[in-house]
Order: sequence, then structure tokens, then C-alpha cells
Amino acid sequence: MVADIDPGRPFGVGRRTLLAAGLAMTGAGIPMRGWTREPMFDFPDSAALRRMIQPAIDALGKAAQVEHLGQSANGKPIEMISIGTGERSALIVGAPHPNEPIGCLTVVELVRRLARDPQFRERSGYRWHFIPAIDPDGLDLNAGWLQGPATIANYMRHFFRPAFARQPEYAFPLDMPGYRFEAATPENLCWQRALAIARPDFQSSLHGSDTGGAFYILSENRPGLARQLSRQTKRFGIALNRLGEPDATIKSFAPGVFSAFEVEPYLAEAGRAGKDLRQFWGAGRSSTEFAAQTYGSFCMICEVPLWEDSRQFSSRPSSCSEADVVRMQLDQLRKNARLLDRAAPLLARDPPDSESQALMLALREAAALSDSQLAAAEAQFRTAETKRRESLADLVQLEPGTTQMRAPAMLARLARRLGEHALAAAAEALTAGYIGEYLRRSSLRPVPVARSIALQIQSIILSARQAG
Repeated sequence: MVADIDPGRPFGVGRRTLLAAGLAMTGAGIPMRGWTREPMFDFPDSAALRRMIQPAIDALGKAAQVEHLGQSANGKPIEMISIGTGERSALIVGAPHPNEPIGCLTVVELVRRLARDPQFRERSGYRWHFIPAIDPDGLDLNAGWLQGPATIANYMRHFFRPAFARQPEYAFPLDMPGYRFEAATPENLCWQRALAIARPDFQSSLHGSDTGGAFYILSENRPGLARQLSRQTKRFGIALNRLGEPDATIKSFAPGVFSAFEVEPYLAEAGRAGKDLRQFWGAGRSSTEFAAQTYGSFCMICEVPLWEDSRQFSSRPSSCSEADVVRMQLDQLRKNARLLDRAAPLLARDPPDSESQALMLALREAAALSDSQLAAAEAQFRTAETKRRESLADLVQLEPGTTQMRAPAMLARLARRLGEHALAAAAEALTAGYIGEYLRRSSLRPVPVARSIALQIQSIILSARQAG
């Protein structure tokens, strides 16, 4: 749907990868329709996560080893838990993006299962390695919604996601003609150390999404596994996302099962087109690409959503064409650009504390990308299909959704912290408007966490059997 080379978003890179990379959101308290009692999230911050997992480690005794990998940028310990004596090695990593906490609970449940089921430990054939949360600082910057009302508004008010190059998932080293990245974060260095210790036959980086159903990413095609993964979401009562990363240059191995996005070929193509590679990426390899190329690891990502949208279960045509969807994107991009222009003096300031600094870096990235994103969307609009109607299920993936809410929301959070009340009010009003528009189109309910954990665990077990 996008041009081969998109100056606002790396061509071949989906919205979740880059636009979801550094932007965030907030909002007013808009209730979910049809709920008689407000559902609540119950995810742990980094301290609670350590408390949750410790009893299982204690129960395992000498069967579990805990290795100190290093510290986060703010000095929080990052540890790897190793269990089992199998010949093969697996590395499971929680919170590669800190607004995706479901993987932390998946790690807790897997460690508990290994503690209570010696036969599973012995018969799996694996030595299991776990990092409960690779980005504890980022996880704690999401603390405001982790145990609060399960509404889009509350989620966005407290949402945080690091700037792209500061994400542990995308800070792995990359050195190729015309491009070099070696600015690994402290968290990424811990991940690199874990990989060097574990040398995994199998790695799973545990991701999530806001809405849209579950989907999978594999480092290579295993047809039998792809078919199994494609079928199992229905078993757990979670919709299958058949588009994956919208606009990403990836292959489909089976419905809802896709190839991993590879940074190096993408940059090589941009270079051949005469583009400035720093403008198209600005970070390093992903964990999947790095582990597969460095250690020969087979990698699987199971993305699970926080909310389900009733439209995602329907193949009926919507009222929107591709042109309508791009028009929605353009409208929000233009509004965001005007707000970020107004915020320029604030974004030029030196942040006084680590939380403000993290917010500032993400927002500076948003401002830097604003013009090129607008130009790309305008070019796409000129060639967009106007007659064919997108299906309701596909519309959930293609419409702006929560993506464009993120910049004004994070700006509202930063402006509140720094006492810029008028700017905060403007950003809050814009985000609340986006949320209202979104909820008028959609009907959201939180996906039961137990289902998402069970789906990720089953996906890990199935995929681990295929590794090596």
C-alpha cells in the first residue's frame, strides 16, 4: 500500500515497528460501551515481577541458576534465570517493548511450570533461559496503567515507549556498507550477554499489540509449524491477525504467520535507491535477525493483543476504501505536526530527570519524522484505491487506531511534568478527540490475560520442538 521507498517510514517496515517505536499517547476518561463494570488490568512493574517469580526460583533450588547480566540505564538489575540440563538451549525474553507486559507474565508462568513439573523439565530436552523483563525502566514508566482501568484512555495517559534506537529489541549492532550502528543501550548489552551465554537453538522475544488479534513471526519458514501456529489462536479464543505488520515487506508462511523483517536487505535496497540510510532506520538489528545470524537460532515471536475489536471477526466489507483510510491517517498526521511545531520550544529544553528525558527523546524523534511521514502519506493518497471497500477485519489493522494518538499523548505527559499546562491541555484534547473517534468506530474488550499467556506458552513449546 505504500510506495517502494517511503521517506516518512522505512519502506517495508510496518507501523508497529517504527511509528510504534517512539511515540505514545494519553486521554480523557472515555468509558467502553456496553460494560457494566470497568475491567482492570493487572500487570506487574519490575519490582512486583521479581516478587512474583522468586517463589518458583526458591522452589527449584539448585535446579535454577540466576545470573546477573548487568543493569538498566537507571540502575535496575537485569538477570537471567536458567533452568534444566537439556542439550538444547532456549532464551525467552519479556518486555522487549515496555508497553507489552504480557510476556513478563508468560515468563512467570513458564518458570512456575518448570518448578512444579520435573518431568516437563527433563523431557523438554532444553536448558531454559529467561529474562523476565529486558527493559525494567521502560516497564516502570508504564506503571500508571499496568494495574488500572483497562480503557484506552487510561492506557494512553500513562503509556511509554522508548525512542527507536533506545529500544532493547532494535539496538543490536549492525555494520554494513554505508551504515553502521553500535550504540547499544545498557539493556541491549545485557541481552547480548545473555545470547553469548545461552547460545540458543531457539529464541522467543515476547511481544504484544494494542488490538488486532494475534500473529506470528518466524526467522525461517517451517511449514508444519506455520500451519500449527496459524490454527491455534482459535483454540484460545483469540482472533488471528492475517495482515501482521501493515505495509511491512514480509512473506506469509501461513495465515497469520510471517517472515521476520530483515534490516540489512532493507537498508541495502534504500542505498541502491540513493537514499540517506540514517533517515530510513537510525537503529540496529532486531534480536531475531541478530540471534539468527550470530548463533543460528531459530526465532519465533507470538504477538498477542490487549484488546479485541468485534470488527476483527468479520470479513464483511466496511464503509472505507484505501483512500478513506489514508485520509484518516493524513488528517491525524497534520494535526500532530501542528502540535509538535507548537511544542518545539519545550522539546529544545534539557530534561531535568530520567523520565522527562525518555519522553523527550521519543518526542524529538516524532517531530523529526513528521514532515517526511506527511509527504509519504500524501503520495500514497494520490494513488490510493477509491472503490474497493476494505473488510472490517482488515480495517482494524489499516486504520490509524492507537498509532497516531501516541505523539500528542506522550507530549501531554511531558508537558504536565514540566509545568506547561496550556500545551498539556492542547495535547490532551487532541488525544481525547482521537480516542472518541476510534471508539465510535470500534467496540473493544480486553483479551483475558490467561488466554494470551496460554497462547504464548503453547507457541513457545511448539516452536522449540522445531528448533535445531
